Amino acid sequence: MASRFDKLAETTENAFYDVDSDHWAVSYVNSAFSNGWVEGFGNGNFNPEERITRGQVVTIVNRMLDRGLTIENVPTDVINTYTDLTTSHWAFCAIIEASYFHEYERNKAKQEIWNGYRLTP
Repeated sequence: MASRFDKLAETTENAFYDVDSDHWAVSYVNSAFSNGWVEGFGNGNFNPEERITRGQVVTIVNRMLDRGLTIENVPTDVINTYTDLTTSHWAFCAIIEASYFHEYERNKAKQEIWNGYRLTP
């Protein structure tokens, strides 16, 4: 769906074993992969027929917007208001990134350093 809002990246390679060349979304999935928005599951699978999770959605949107936060750069006073989200969850930083309105600067490694934030209303 995200790829429909952007010009499709031209690619002839199918990035995932489980997205058949005749699947209706193959060009969109491969474009999203080419743009760095999706990575799949590390085993060559994309699981195109599975439901997408909150963590997957915010990760894709953050990547589309070139936004990101690392665990080392989460301010110590940020409050995790989610009862089902721990700091060890793979999408913790992506969900926190999407949950807070914030100003930021980028350090030399191009990571976000927040310098003012509040929970998104």
